[in-house]
Amino acid sequence: MKYELEIIKELMRDCGINHRFNPLIKPSKHPYMKELESYLKINRVNYMYFSQTDSLAVTNINPESLYVSLCHTLMMPSNEGIHVLVHVGHEEYAEDVVQMIEDSLDNMLPRKLHYKIIGVV
Repeated sequence: MKYELEIIKELMRDCGINHRFNPLIKPSKHPYMKELESYLKINRVNYMYFSQTDSLAVTNINPESLYVSLCHTLMMPSNEGIHVLVHVGHEEYAEDVVQMIEDSLDNMLPRKLHYKIIGVV
């Protein structure tokens, strides 16, 4: 839990999102987040939901899974659909990782639920 929380804080800080995690704030889930969670559950993708920011981080995924490339992503709702932040360990693999994430999301999500990759860290 601590590792995932640190990744989320780093991703948000690098993208210029100023935030504080307050455990007392529990807003209702955005409809896009509810839909995203249902598709992640159907496809057995593990994630951690953070109610304070209405975002989720994809955590441990079975290496045999079709969606293994989604590991270390942060997803949050937007007016148009879902925004995705990606954590990439090495810059030289960034393009390949982004392409694999796009392929995974295209296969998992219905066309009506749009997504946009807004940052690669």
